[in-house]
Amino acid sequence: MAVRALQPTLKIIAFSAESRFGVISDLFERCQINGYVRKARKDGQHFKQAIQAVASGQTYRSPDIAIIELLVTGVPKKDSPVRLKQQGLSPSSLSSVEKKLGYMKSMLGFNNNAQLIAYCKDSGII
Repeated sequence: MAVRALQPTLKIIAFSAESRFGVISDLFERCQINGYVRKARKDGQHFKQAIQAVASGQTYRSPDIAIIELLVTGVPKKDSPVRLKQQGLSPSSLSSVEKKLGYMKSMLGFNNNAQLIAYCKDSGII
């Protein structure tokens, strides 16, 4: 990335509607971004959290993307809050994880997490 050649310590937060895991991972790996905020509901709040996390030396991913990534990698839902807190994401209570998952499943018309994960894989989100 040209900007890294000019200012190697510059912190970069990507703000996009992109939700495909492969594309987002590529931004972190190839472009060496420090944070990713997906344009969605509460994106202003997430952008503020991203700025705070990146300023303190952490990386940041929007919570909805992070929750799906955790499920796909086999992290049980009950353990998700601890992992989200480790990543500096909030809200990160079990209740908020369940609400986010419920909202995503409701919006897409799914009954369980397996359907949500299959959809995310089929559509290229993960």
